[in-house]
Amino acid sequence: MDVKNNIANNIAELRKNKKLTQAELAEKLCYSDKAVSKWERAESTPDVEILYKMSELFGVSVDFFFQEDSIKKIKDYRLPDSILKKKIALLGLILTSIWFIAVVIFVYSLLQDISLCKIYWIAFVWPVPICLLISSIYFNRMHITKPNPYLVSGFLWSLLAAIYLQALILDQNIWLIFLVGIPLQIAIIVAYYLKK
Repeated sequence: MDVKNNIANNIAELRKNKKLTQAELAEKLCYSDKAVSKWERAESTPDVEILYKMSELFGVSVDFFFQEDSIKKIKDYRLPDSILKKKIALLGLILTSIWFIAVVIFVYSLLQDISLCKIYWIAFVWPVPICLLISSIYFNRMHITKPNPYLVSGFLWSLLAAIYLQALILDQNIWLIFLVGIPLQIAIIVAYYLKK
């Protein structure tokens, strides 16, 4: 099989694997669905820039498009370890930055008025839902793992806890806010199984 056909088959298989129509893929790439159709029929070949965009979208390396027998490989394909390590290191750097900012806010607030230190601890509560949200979006966007309902659930409950604790500092007991989490948690579970 020649390179053009390999690229065509791999684009089609990756698109179907992601459950995208040709029009949806074209929209994500800012191209027409006719162009995608031509690529999949091997009538034309996308340029390197588009192959790179597709590699990011599908979570594969660019050379994956040139390989034969993609149908078997797509199911078992994993990002090369070096790319995976870089992506995880970048996420670690982002999350570390969030916690560093929380420490700076806490120390700065403490230096301003030490008598209010009993309320400054809240600076360490808000990074939890923020980090969980960023991790969930990052893993999904970078195609490192499948959508993880545990991260989304963790974000939901830590956000509700952060709001509750913030309200307690302001002398408001809004414990009923946790009841909002129940239908949202059910929605997360149902959405996960429907997507599966």
